Amino acid sequence: MRRLRMSIPGALKTNLSLFMVPSLLPNLLLSQFCSLAKWFVWLAVATLSANSAFAQEEELESQPDILTPFERSWLRAHPEIRLAGDPNWPPFEMRDNDGEYQGIVADHIRLLEERLQYDFYRTQDTDWSTTLKQLGQSIDAIAAVAITPRREGRMLFSETYLSYPIVMAVREEMRFVGSLEELDAERVAVVKDYASQDFLLISHPDLNMQFVDTLEEGLLGVSNGDIDVLISNIPSISYLVNKLGISNIKLTGITPYTYDISIGVRKEWPMLTRIFDKGLQTITLEEREAIYKKWITFSYEEAIDYTLVWRITTVAIVVIIIFLYWNRKLSHEVTERIRSEEALRKSEERLRAAMKQAEHLAQAADSANKAKSEFLANMSHEIRTPMNAVIGYTELLEGLVKDNKQQSYLDAIKKGSRALLTIINDILDLSKIESGKLTIEYAPVDPHRLLQDVAQIFSARVSQKNLELRIDLDPKLPHALILDEVRLRQIIFNLVGNAIKFTHQGYIELSSYADHLPDEEGFVELIIAVEDTGIGIAQDQQAKIFNAFEQHEGQSSRQYGGTGLGLAISKKLIEMMNGEIGIRSQLGEGSRFEIRLHHVPISARLEEHKADANNIDIPKFESAKILVVDDVELNRKLLVEHFEGTPLEVYEATNGKDAVNLTVKERPDLILMDLRMPGLDGYSATRIIKEHDQLRHIPIIALTGSTMADESGRINRLGFADALRKPIERAVLFRVMAAYLPSTAKVRQPPGLGLSATEVSKPAAIPIANHVASSVKKLIRSLREDLWQEWDEVKDSGDISRIRAFAGHLRQAARDAQVESLVRYAENLELLISQFDLQGLYEQLTAYPEQIDKLVQASA
Repeated sequence: MRRLRMSIPGALKTNLSLFMVPSLLPNLLLSQFCSLAKWFVWLAVATLSANSAFAQEEELESQPDILTPFERSWLRAHPEIRLAGDPNWPPFEMRDNDGEYQGIVADHIRLLEERLQYDFYRTQDTDWSTTLKQLGQSIDAIAAVAITPRREGRMLFSETYLSYPIVMAVREEMRFVGSLEELDAERVAVVKDYASQDFLLISHPDLNMQFVDTLEEGLLGVSNGDIDVLISNIPSISYLVNKLGISNIKLTGITPYTYDISIGVRKEWPMLTRIFDKGLQTITLEEREAIYKKWITFSYEEAIDYTLVWRITTVAIVVIIIFLYWNRKLSHEVTERIRSEEALRKSEERLRAAMKQAEHLAQAADSANKAKSEFLANMSHEIRTPMNAVIGYTELLEGLVKDNKQQSYLDAIKKGSRALLTIINDILDLSKIESGKLTIEYAPVDPHRLLQDVAQIFSARVSQKNLELRIDLDPKLPHALILDEVRLRQIIFNLVGNAIKFTHQGYIELSSYADHLPDEEGFVELIIAVEDTGIGIAQDQQAKIFNAFEQHEGQSSRQYGGTGLGLAISKKLIEMMNGEIGIRSQLGEGSRFEIRLHHVPISARLEEHKADANNIDIPKFESAKILVVDDVELNRKLLVEHFEGTPLEVYEATNGKDAVNLTVKERPDLILMDLRMPGLDGYSATRIIKEHDQLRHIPIIALTGSTMADESGRINRLGFADALRKPIERAVLFRVMAAYLPSTAKVRQPPGLGLSATEVSKPAAIPIANHVASSVKKLIRSLREDLWQEWDEVKDSGDISRIRAFAGHLRQAARDAQVESLVRYAENLELLISQFDLQGLYEQLTAYPEQIDKLVQASA
């Protein structure tokens, strides 16, 4: 016989939960026959719904894709993403009698699949503890997992899409318990491996905790007296109390913890986290409330088998005669049940109000974050612009001033300006970390070489203070580890610099060793320590020094200086690299800072040694026209002074409008364009120039004082040839200009000057010298064969590590053949990878065949 599932209002749940009470069976049978009539109505509605669903499906196909082409290609490259959940967590996740996956989380996942146009593969249900252990092995993502400190290192999390307070449930006759601190010897139950277990073990380890396998087991234990207190969330308790027909349980207090529910993702797939976030953002508040009302207000489902109706009727007549007496006693239970449901309903209403308030607060926080980002961009520009003049003119004066005393004045100005620039960079670094815009760039690094370099850099400062600098490197320390050298060097610089600053006699020791993980070959635990015999830190101050803008209490700012940002930034960077930093210190006896980086991969190849861009000679330019655009007169004059003694003819413009007019009139060979100007800014002026057929070939280099990622993306999209960040050193300026102007000693553009460029090669073919023609032909053959096959495999794969390897192979091949345009193309790929600009990376990868065609034309 066909079985139907029917959802019924919460007002009927009490009667249905007393299904086995004989005195109520006549009413029950009457409701069953009424339900049969309702079934026919439901069938008609279902038919109409099917037609409506078909129309909605056609409408969905016409809707724009919320994912970028690169994200969509990543999903296509992973056609079977395995999604798991907790089968015993009603009303969030559960299976009905037919084995269908349902619940609050299930409805959110179905909406997510609809918006992403992707069906996830649901793995076989297992217990929750096993599900957590299998993430990253046989499971790629967990549909609903609460964020706890213990889990943050084991998986990535999407944005939070559900949040519920954690409450305490007790028996009706138990005393009122307002908080967890009031519990003493009471038996407190939590579900094994649930988030509530993590919170209690961290903050309340002295509680008499008892672990249960399911929430249903815990509720029955409280009802039977085997357990005194159950810790869980309101929706789950409300649902199961109604389903199990329990009437002697009450909610007695709300804990300070909440279930902040996200989608858990294996650590190796940050791309999937970003895709989940985009899908979750499309689920509206109305849709979330509809799902909540469906499972909390209409939470009881009954499967009706009409073949049993007559059998039940026969038995019911006998049972009614026997148990009629008990009907009076049960009326009291019914009254209590109604009162409990009313209390729960009011709690749910308060919860929904709290959810709406939280939504408004989240929107306000988002607006505040955007305002903060805009403020930082403006602050960076406004401070770096005058700093550009200070540092630039100081460099010019160094070449003119011969008097030793005046040279010392210039040196003091230069040191002070660079110290101020360091403080600005620290503030912006901290802000980028807090907003999640700072990324870690991994590559093979030799820790032996890195630490020796640091020691060599600080050796002069150590000698000036008559200190001893010791280096202790374990011979077993691998020579190739996958690390972010730039950020790790920044951390070690800070620690060694502090050690020298606060040590007046004795030694500074820099040491490192690695512990090999017993069960994981190819990974190590990297330990780097900086020890000194300085002034030390008091015990009660050791935690404070890692907070932003806080220093050791009693430290003389006049004597030691500093802003209190270095250790705060270092701590956050270490945590982003899956590590931690600790300190052992006693006042007056020195300090030892120890960095531990967990699960560091050992590289199969040694690091790539990059040439020092500062050692490249300044090129000798041929005659060319340069247009300098900046609203600040000091900046324009500084650039004009830089070009003195060169054959470059310089024109000046104070705003975007004048820049466009001068470009049309003079047709310069290169434009240096400031971005933030009154009236027509640099972005708008560049857009106008690039739209002009006879001007679009002119390379434009952006001059910016901002470090924000959104400005970098905007520069890429508008077609700037390159970008320089203020303050600009003369050598760096000339090296970049040499890539776009004719010169007798032309050098390539060094990577990592700050921002990526969309147009990495010039439109016109560049003639190739005869002595390198054979190398170019060999390069073209490689581009069309081996490298072409590698490009074809990675262009739509979404695998960042393989794309990075392809870019490295391409760059090395182009360098060997001395083809600068292709070197810049490969370096641009690497820069886009480091900035995680997926859209720009996808566009550049698709332009690979065009690069080959240009090279063929140039070699013809």
